[in-house]
Amino acid sequence: MPVDAPGKTDTPTVALSPLDATQVQVSWNLPNEHSSPITSYDILFMTSSGSMVYELTRCDGSLPSVVADRSCSVPMATLRNLTLLPRDSLIRAQVRATNARGTGQYSEINTAGATIETEPTNLTVVSIDVPSTTNNATMAVWTALTGSSRGGMNVLITQYEVYWDQSNDTWVSLANTTNLN
Repeated sequence: MPVDAPGKTDTPTVALSPLDATQVQVSWNLPNEHSSPITSYDILFMTSSGSMVYELTRCDGSLPSVVADRSCSVPMATLRNLTLLPRDSLIRAQVRATNARGTGQYSEINTAGATIETEPTNLTVVSIDVPSTTNNATMAVWTALTGSSRGGMNVLITQYEVYWDQSNDTWVSLANTTNLN
């Protein structure tokens, strides 16, 4: 018979997945098992109201893969809907372990890590650079999105897509660019 329930789990790490920046990865160290293997984990996320909730689609702590890997990944969109946190808010989580003897204490809630991100907002002003415009080409210019308008503090804009209205409310994609013109 195991000596005791698992020890308190260390504070989890909450970060953007290195493989897919639209996924949030929660990971934690193996707590003291007290002579009995961990059989499951409770993984909770803090909502905008301060309550803690489960995300059982991707972070079900009874899944063998979550138990073995001590991690789970959740789509950013799922966490936005689950927690109702505003953009740039810290995603906060806590974890506890269970073995044959019982359930250990919850970890401390993380105080650093990934923040809620969203898709970039629409550009507010696009203007025509008249001196650079010719009979064959129109030069459109815009200001880079910054701060939360780009989707969050840690969001990088990788490209802009330029559309043209054909004067009949039919918009056609002309180009993808990393430039601001």
